[in-house]
Amino acid sequence: MRVSRRDFLRASAALSGALALRAAGLSALQDAIAATGESTVPVIWLQGQGCTGCSVSFLNSVHYATADELLLQSLDVRFHPNVMAAAGDEAVAAADSARRAGGYVLVIEGAIPFGADGQYCHLWEGMTMVDAIRSFAPGAIAVLAVGTCATYAGIPGGRPNPTDALGVDEALERLGITAQTINIPGCPVHPDWLVGTVAKLLNGQAPQLDSYGRPLDYFPQKKIHDRCPLKGTEEANRLGLQSCLKKLGCRGPKTHADCDIRQWNSSGSGAYGVSWCIGAGSPCIGCVEPGFPDSMSPFYRDGEDFADGLPMTDQVQIAQARYYADGRRLHVEAESSGSEEAGLTLYGYGLMTFNGDSGLFEYIRDGAGDPGGFVTVLSSLGGSATAEVERVDEGAPPDDEPGDGETADEIRIVRAEYRHRTSQLSVDVVSSAGREAALTVLGYGPMAPVGRRHRYRQRGVANPGETVTVVSDRGGTAEAQVQHRR
Repeated sequence: MRVSRRDFLRASAALSGALALRAAGLSALQDAIAATGESTVPVIWLQGQGCTGCSVSFLNSVHYATADELLLQSLDVRFHPNVMAAAGDEAVAAADSARRAGGYVLVIEGAIPFGADGQYCHLWEGMTMVDAIRSFAPGAIAVLAVGTCATYAGIPGGRPNPTDALGVDEALERLGITAQTINIPGCPVHPDWLVGTVAKLLNGQAPQLDSYGRPLDYFPQKKIHDRCPLKGTEEANRLGLQSCLKKLGCRGPKTHADCDIRQWNSSGSGAYGVSWCIGAGSPCIGCVEPGFPDSMSPFYRDGEDFADGLPMTDQVQIAQARYYADGRRLHVEAESSGSEEAGLTLYGYGLMTFNGDSGLFEYIRDGAGDPGGFVTVLSSLGGSATAEVERVDEGAPPDDEPGDGETADEIRIVRAEYRHRTSQLSVDVVSSAGREAALTVLGYGPMAPVGRRHRYRQRGVANPGETVTVVSDRGGTAEAQVQHRR
C-alpha cells in the first residue's frame, strides 16, 4: 500500500515531542504538511551480513507509531525482504522498478562482504550484496546505513574478518561511488533514531552529522558517562548493582548515544523506553562506536583489570618455547591475563589456539622455520612477551631455512592504508607461498587469506606511523609505506 509523504509528515508532527525535535523543527514539519501534495519518496531496504535485528527493532516501534502504521500508512516501502507482501520474482521486480525510476531513499542493513568476489552474501539469484550496492546506491537521494554492521561492518567485520566485510562508507569508496550517506549505528539500532532521521529527510532537512556521519540529534558530543545517573556512585564489584560500572568494563566513557534519555522498549505511544543496558545493571558495550566489537572487547572484565572503565594492558607470559630440529616442530605455550578472551599471536608465525584443559594458548607446527634464539607473543588486548627458545637438537638442523629445499616466502605488500576517521588499518599482501603461508602484520596480528591475497583489516587500532612490516612463517618479510587518509 502506498501512502503519501503528506501522511508521514502529519504523523511525524504529531509525534515530534517523542522525536525530540526542536521547536523550529516542529514548525517546519507543520509547514511542510501544508505545502506538500500527495507525492511519495520510495524506500528500498536491503539486508547484507547481519542478524536482521535492526529490522526487528524497527518493527518494535511504538513510541511514535506502531510498525503497521509506519509501513502501511507512512512509508512507501518498495522493497524489504522481511515485511513486504510480495515474494520471489515479483519482489525483485518491485526493487528493480524503483531503482530504474530513481529518487529513492536506500536503507542498508548489515555489512557488505567483498571476499570471494562478493559471493558470501546473495540477496536474490544473481545479485550479491556488492552488486546491490553498485546497482542501487547511485540512484538514491540518500543512503541510510542502519545498524553497526552497516555503518562500520560491526560483528561481521570483527577479527579476523574472513569475508572482508565493510561498512557502507568504505564499500562505496571501494566501488568508486559518490553518495549522500547517513550512519545510524547500534546493535541493534534504536527505532527512534531511524524514524526521527527519516522524518527530517522527508521534511527536506539534512541532519547535522558528527565526524562519523551520525546524526547529532541522537549521537551527541557528550558521552553516556557524562550524563549517566550512576556517575559518582560507589564502583560496583559485580553485575546487577545500581552502582558505577566502570571497573566492570563499562564503555560509557567512550560512547556517544542518547540511550540514557531515550531508553528501550517503549510501553506505548509518546512514552520513552523503560530500561537500557546500564539501567539493567549491565555495562554499556559501546555498540554505536567505530571498531565495535573488537575495540570494545572484552565486554566484561573483573574490576581489578580495569582503570577508568578501560582495559589495562594484557599481561602475557610464555610458559614454554621449544624448537625440535629433526621435525622442525615449533611448540610455544603462553598464558594471558585476559584468559581465552584475548587473541594471542606468535609473531612471525600466526594465531595461537586456546587450550581449555590447560588454560594456555598454544602454537604447534611441524615444518616451521627456525625461530632463532627468541620468540615473541602479541596480545590483541595490548600486551606482549618475549622468551628464549629451548632447542631440542635430536638431529642436525637444516642448513637452509626454512628447510628441506624450501625457499623463503616472497612477500609483496600491495596496499597499506590507515584511515584516521575510523582508526582502521588495511594491509593487502601477495605471498609466493599462497594460502599455505601464515602471515602476520607486525605489532597488529595475523592476516586472513582472501582469494589470492592475504588481508588485514581492523578498526580501532593505533596509528602505525610511516611503515608497516609483514612477516611470514616461511621466513620472508616485507615493509611498505603507509598511506594516511582522513
